[in-house]
Amino acid sequence: MVEKEKDDDDVKLGDRWVKRINREINSPLHKKWREQAKMAEQSYRDERDDNLKSEFPIWWSTVEITKAAIFANPPKPDVRKRYNDQSKTEDRLAQSIERALSFTDDTTYFFDNGQLAVGDFVVAGCGQAKVELDTETQDAPIIDPISQQPMMDEDGKPLLQKVITKQTVKLRHFHWSKFGWEPGKDWDSCGWVYFTHDMTEDEIEEQFGLEDDQLALICGTSKEKQYQKTYDVYEVWDKKNKKQLFVAKGLDDPLEENDDPLKLANFFPCPKPMMTNIKSDAFVPKPDYCFIEKQCRNINRLSSRISNLTEQIKDIGFYDAQLGELSQLSSAEDGTLVPVKNLMERLNKTGKTDFDSVIAKQDNQGKAIVLRELIAQRDIEKNNVFETVGIADIVRGASQASETAAAQTIKAQWANVRIGPKIKSIAMFFRESFRLMSEVIAEHFTLEQLNRMAGMQLTEEEHQALKNDLSRQYAIDVETDSTLAADDAEERGQRLEMVKAMTDYLNVYLPLAQQKLIPAEMVKQTMLFVIRSFKYGRQLEESMQNLPDNVQQLQELQQQLQQCQQQLEQATQQSQQLQQQLGKIDQQKNMREDAKTQAEIQNDTALTGADVELKAAQTANTYKDALTPEPVSVTY
Repeated sequence: MVEKEKDDDDVKLGDRWVKRINREINSPLHKKWREQAKMAEQSYRDERDDNLKSEFPIWWSTVEITKAAIFANPPKPDVRKRYNDQSKTEDRLAQSIERALSFTDDTTYFFDNGQLAVGDFVVAGCGQAKVELDTETQDAPIIDPISQQPMMDEDGKPLLQKVITKQTVKLRHFHWSKFGWEPGKDWDSCGWVYFTHDMTEDEIEEQFGLEDDQLALICGTSKEKQYQKTYDVYEVWDKKNKKQLFVAKGLDDPLEENDDPLKLANFFPCPKPMMTNIKSDAFVPKPDYCFIEKQCRNINRLSSRISNLTEQIKDIGFYDAQLGELSQLSSAEDGTLVPVKNLMERLNKTGKTDFDSVIAKQDNQGKAIVLRELIAQRDIEKNNVFETVGIADIVRGASQASETAAAQTIKAQWANVRIGPKIKSIAMFFRESFRLMSEVIAEHFTLEQLNRMAGMQLTEEEHQALKNDLSRQYAIDVETDSTLAADDAEERGQRLEMVKAMTDYLNVYLPLAQQKLIPAEMVKQTMLFVIRSFKYGRQLEESMQNLPDNVQQLQELQQQLQQCQQQLEQATQQSQQLQQQLGKIDQQKNMREDAKTQAEIQNDTALTGADVELKAAQTANTYKDALTPEPVSVTY
């Protein structure tokens, strides 16, 4: 914990905030976390210079598997009216906000910035992004409301005003090292946060309009970056005083100071950061890498030994230098016989006639045994890593064919339990991001801009109601499992199950409603109760809300559900038939390849037999020619 600083009236506001930021950076817990996060990121990117230099990138592999398992698709906003008994106007306004958020998701780098934040969360233990509002304006003449003509000044020039031409709300990722917060027990007790901007001289001068002497003071704290010289400018959000400030080292006064620019309910322009392994008495994360650093070190050491032994194990041997002809063995083809002078005489002297008597091979048996043991030990260490971080083989796609479906299901459930907290943290992060973005849209976007984004035509009264009652009247969330990898078969099965459940319910209770044994309103409300338990029931729920409470409408709904069930069953059957056809095609392809292979083998066998017969015939002819007393003509 950092000791609460006492503001000195003699210290200027900018310098005061720079000192606060320095105290946060150097606080024991925050400093330790940043050191751990730096170590984890260096190991992930293989940028360390010590003995943890990756011979086997186990931490990189673990991070990539985890990211793919917990964040695979862009999150989808889910905006609904908070209470079911509200009017249809609230449905319409909720739909406009959801469409505006979806439009923002599609037209900005929302997913890219979210993916970077999730990467920081998995690697460094903390991921953060910030909601920003970009507004483009242009000068336009002021129109007289009576004459509808441009108003002029004393010189006869038209009076101009700034007119908004385009508004964009976006999510901007900040690296874990560029984000800081007031040390405390939890996020609720946090009174200020800051974001570090790397800005060039031209960017600072353009944004803040500094004089040359002030710019020179900031330039005194410059540092060389990868591409060009930049300077740290801190963007501070002071929740207590509702202030946004830009400060820099070397300047006593803030570069810029604004009064609550976004007017958000919780003031901060960022959600609660994604954090893992948080201490119970301090809001500080700890990277997962800290728990497997020893195993990573062992894996790298074993991998280094395996690499060295692999280089040493070679098929090499030695022979007597007098048998120089044996040097041709390394380049000889199969079946080649190399002539050696006086070979029999040399072999008779040794009393041996085998290959080992003329060539001594290197013995690799001991090294091979050690190599197998090292590989087995490394596998044990790898399993320790996967068990520690919760990456089961079913997540890695490394299950065995002998395992039953029930066993794989159990392992998949266990894996979801282990990575579930991270999935929940990501969902909460994007839910808060959507809520902040929706507040910005409702509070700052013009009616024309909102209508263009949502593809709707809201009235001025509806727009004003949206500004006043956003947080009270509407629930903003993230669609369940929208960020996870989709399973088409599972989704189709859940939809079919939902339609079947509703159809079976109507088959039982609709006759009772027709006989007036139970009211139709009760049937409708019970149906809504059933629909809400399904993931994909929202669209049908909205349609049922608009149905009149009579038996005829319920009968029409029953017919529609039966048609949907038939269509889904037909789609399932078609999918199964396609899979069977693909299986047959693969089987036929394998049979053709097998037949081709067999034909090639037979051709090779036939050719080999023909070669043997040809050689036998040539030998017979040679023997016959040797017995015939005829001169042999030799041409040189």
